Amino acid sequence: MASPLAGIAAIWATLVEVISQGVFKAHVQIFGIKVGLRVALFTIKIGAIVIVINLLYSSVSTLFDTIVVTLPPMLGDGIERILPGNFIACLSAIIGVKAVAFLFAIYTKLISLFLSDF
Repeated sequence: MASPLAGIAAIWATLVEVISQGVFKAHVQIFGIKVGLRVALFTIKIGAIVIVINLLYSSVSTLFDTIVVTLPPMLGDGIERILPGNFIACLSAIIGVKAVAFLFAIYTKLISLFLSDF
């Protein structure tokens, strides 16, 4: 583990030495390396968040698929009279809006994560 760190430190030291001599190309190369590393870090962060969202979605969808409720016949008839015929579509729209709000919050956090790298 020490050898890669020592190699990176040696590369960094030579780059700093070249910059101290006033070579503009080295400045541009270091800037490119830093931007590349920041983009890679940002991609890792987005990947982690996407994995968490997929895991949450799969667990919640599995949970909702396994729920089975048996009601007495009269109670079931009463609920059918109270609930509208498109209750599932209405509930899906409400949950969809909540998901969009959640994703917007994550989107703003992703922007702050990306800007924190710079």
